[in-house]
Amino acid sequence: MNVSMHARHLVTAGADHLALWAFLDKTFGFGYATKPADARVRGANPTLGFLKFGALSLVVLGLTMAGHIWGLDRRWGTTALATKYPALR
Repeated sequence: MNVSMHARHLVTAGADHLALWAFLDKTFGFGYATKPADARVRGANPTLGFLKFGALSLVVLGLTMAGHIWGLDRRWGTTALATKYPALR
């Protein structure tokens, strides 16, 4: 195994452990990012604030025509969906 593959495996393993930790912390409320009272097992919804922020971000990006600003419009503009519905460009 060469160095780049080894590095890729290390990064992937690190990302996997991070995702697992985030899931367990939100589920059981270990107290790192989620208080025990806000855990999913206690009936709370610890990701609600994140989801609201994510939805708001998508709306803002859509309204500001982020594709034109960040150069994403070249690739997206040629897709079948954007060609069929020009309002999506």
